Amino acid sequence: MSETNSFCSGKSCRSRVADGLDPRSIAPGATICNACCDAMVRDLIALPDLHEECAEFLSSARSSRERTSGGPLPGMPFNATVADVRYTIRSVLGAWCGLIVDERGLPHPGRCVQERAEFLRENIDWLARHSAAAEATNEISRLVRDARRMIDPNPPRRFAVGSCSVPRCSGTLIAVLGARDTLAAAEVMCDHDSGHRWSATTWLKERSSGSRNGGRWLSSSEISYAWQVPTGSVYRLASENKWRRKTASGRKYYYSMDVERTLKTVGRTSR
Repeated sequence: MSETNSFCSGKSCRSRVADGLDPRSIAPGATICNACCDAMVRDLIALPDLHEECAEFLSSARSSRERTSGGPLPGMPFNATVADVRYTIRSVLGAWCGLIVDERGLPHPGRCVQERAEFLRENIDWLARHSAAAEATNEISRLVRDARRMIDPNPPRRFAVGSCSVPRCSGTLIAVLGARDTLAAAEVMCDHDSGHRWSATTWLKERSSGSRNGGRWLSSSEISYAWQVPTGSVYRLASENKWRRKTASGRKYYYSMDVERTLKTVGRTSR
């Protein structure tokens, strides 16, 4: 008999693994963790509005993300890329609704995106226990990402900076930088509990406090975000200045006191 996988492979946990963090464990009977399930619910709430917002860009030249050498056909100011995104939203949601209808014997929801998204949310507990749940989180997340790219060609940058600092929280902290990458407007939020969020300056103060109390181990992503330097520069500075480092789960961490000593000097000389 094959063993049941006790770790989540949903979209949020796949991102955690890509950032060198461990996936979350899953409850008995489920196939994705609570955080990935909650993220899918948030995406389903967002999709109907995103679908409608995309409609405003169907004939808008400023929304076009793909250009041909000859430009649009005369008299055809139609954005096919946006139309494809809207069609994909409807069809993907329809496919997941069809799975639930077939396997649960429920009546079909309506054809509009709002009705399909609500139907999936109503059956989210059942879907979270299905063997295809992880793939559902990935596909639905991709729909949100693609729709937002149509609406805003310069969306905020998001990347993981470590595990949530709130005790007993299994979430990952996500740094969000706006188009201008200004630290004053940036924030750090937990992907598991939306109440766990801080401004970038508050988060950095907490990290600095930990450093003064004996030092902490920081990932390259945390260093890049905190000091606003490219990740490539982090590796170069670590090598040149012989920062103490350790490896955990295949990911390198650097001693914060070495990092601060170097980057404070870099900051002074760059002024």
